[in-house]
Amino acid sequence: MTPDERAELLAAYALGTLPEPEAAEVRELVRRDSATAAELAGYHEIVDLIALSVPLRRGASSTRPALRRMLPWAGVAAAVLLVAVWGVNLRRDLSELRSHSAALTAIVEADASASTR
Repeated sequence: MTPDERAELLAAYALGTLPEPEAAEVRELVRRDSATAAELAGYHEIVDLIALSVPLRRGASSTRPALRRMLPWAGVAAAVLLVAVWGVNLRRDLSELRSHSAALTAIVEADASASTR
């Protein structure tokens, strides 16, 4: 592999655009060679800087009402999920409490029968 091909592969990997077989090849190369790992780290820094240099833009005003309509449903879905998880946890706790209660009842009954003898 020429240095130019290696640089191209590392840059594409840092951008996340390599298909899996080539990405695996880059991961193996980075694992074996610390200089390549350092070079890849440099490409990752460049990618991060590129992302930060892009100016932020507001979304199209036509999409805002649709997002606002979806937002309450997302909240409702999150609330339903929380209630479901809470219910499952309560059911598990109740089962454990019933088990402990049955064990304690057996102990108390055994103690009561032993003391009446």
